[in-house]
Amino acid sequence: MPPLDLHDRSLHARCDAVGLDIDSTSAINCWTTLELTVHIALDTLATHATLEAADVGPQAGLDHYLGDAPVRIVLPQAELSAQLHSHADSVLTGDLDLIADDVDLLRAAERVRIADVALKGQVTADTHQIAIGLEDVRLDAGCARYPPRRNQR
Repeated sequence: MPPLDLHDRSLHARCDAVGLDIDSTSAINCWTTLELTVHIALDTLATHATLEAADVGPQAGLDHYLGDAPVRIVLPQAELSAQLHSHADSVLTGDLDLIADDVDLLRAAERVRIADVALKGQVTADTHQIAIGLEDVRLDAGCARYPPRRNQR
């Protein structure tokens, strides 16, 4: 993974008898803007967080984690949002949305372009793993075809 270059950051925190509120914005070489809002209830330690990331560029991470896989995924840019919840003694859970204009799947010399991709699902995370379950996947059906149709005579 390339190093992360964090810049244009701001952090504001406020605490009262009810809870702690944290608002943070930053930019990084992988996205234009990341906004994170967190509320922690002091009596129960219940946490609610909202994450909005604009112009996410996950290509370096995809290339790193897919490594020597026979298929390469090219995702130039995406928008990501998440609503996350947790209690002091439970896992982190929440809703996740990802929108991308184009996703390319490459295998050898073949390329499949999928336009207008939207994923919606739930995320669950604990100290050992992160699981993502998709409930809705939307693709521009006119653009996704594998293998490509051959002209028949």
